Amino acid sequence: MNKSLFKIGAELQEVEHSIESSGGEISEDTEFILETLSKELATKSDGIVEYYKSKEAILVMIDERIKEFTDLKKREQNKLNKFNEYIVTCMDLMKTTKIEGQYSKCSIRKPSEIVNITDDTLIPMEYIKSKVSTSIDKASIKEDLKKGKLIDGAKLTLGTRKATFKI
Repeated sequence: MNKSLFKIGAELQEVEHSIESSGGEISEDTEFILETLSKELATKSDGIVEYYKSKEAILVMIDERIKEFTDLKKREQNKLNKFNEYIVTCMDLMKTTKIEGQYSKCSIRKPSEIVNITDDTLIPMEYIKSKVSTSIDKASIKEDLKKGKLIDGAKLTLGTRKATFKI
């Protein structure tokens, strides 16, 4: 029977309780149950690690696919930009700003005005925006809290426990 990790753990606790209540004496039946549970736990452990590693591998593959699609998107966008340049060049050669088909039309719009900064050190201060950024120095707070210092608005807690998996 394929037991859950929780079930194996509960059965091991029952056996430990049984051993404690019998004054630490281990019968042959209890020894057999312990051996069986130990084997089940070892098998379950292998399955757990295999499952975890397979999920990690899937995440790596997803990251790789995201990179592939990002690269593909960039290539396709470049092709579209080049095609647009080609159409504009052809229309300039024909000295026209509009081409009409039976079901569609293509036209060249006026370019938008863009400010090009050639040397940002020469820009007058009236055109410069300042961004002020503040952040909390958690490393210093952690250090002081560990030393026993009380800091209003902060306390030292434990993070989430995580399992590690090795093959």
